[in-house]
Amino acid sequence: MARRILRGLILALLLAASPAWSGPDARITSPQPEWSRLTAEQKQILAPLADDWPQMEHYRRKKWLDMARHYPRLSPEEQARMQRRMQTWQAMPPEDREKARSHYKEFKQLPPEKKNEVKTQWERYNQLPEEEKLRLKQKSEAKSPASERNPPPRQ
Repeated sequence: MARRILRGLILALLLAASPAWSGPDARITSPQPEWSRLTAEQKQILAPLADDWPQMEHYRRKKWLDMARHYPRLSPEEQARMQRRMQTWQAMPPEDREKARSHYKEFKQLPPEKKNEVKTQWERYNQLPEEEKLRLKQKSEAKSPASERNPPPRQ
């Protein structure tokens, strides 16, 4: 369970400061503008999401527009991080996005002490050299879901 949460946390933390998950109440929102109706500044800020904009739900558009409104007040480092997160998010297949939302939702429901534990694990992971991160990712991908559900029989 902790390993699953840690794997999901990598994606979830990408979204932690983003509006990708807002909860069920956020789904009730008025229609948001089409891409062609956005201002030049909004288009520039949200450019990584341009291809997805036409299919995006209104509540998600609203959250991204809120982020774009706050974007000019962010430090250059925070702006760069937000741009990287949008690019990463846009590049993800829909199944992975849904998985990330699910992991984020699970994380938000954890008790505070468990959240701190997961955050600590994330910080340790984040400090690893890129080669080690790649090795862990490959090791994780090598595990098939079927092998996790059906361990080999005991002898």
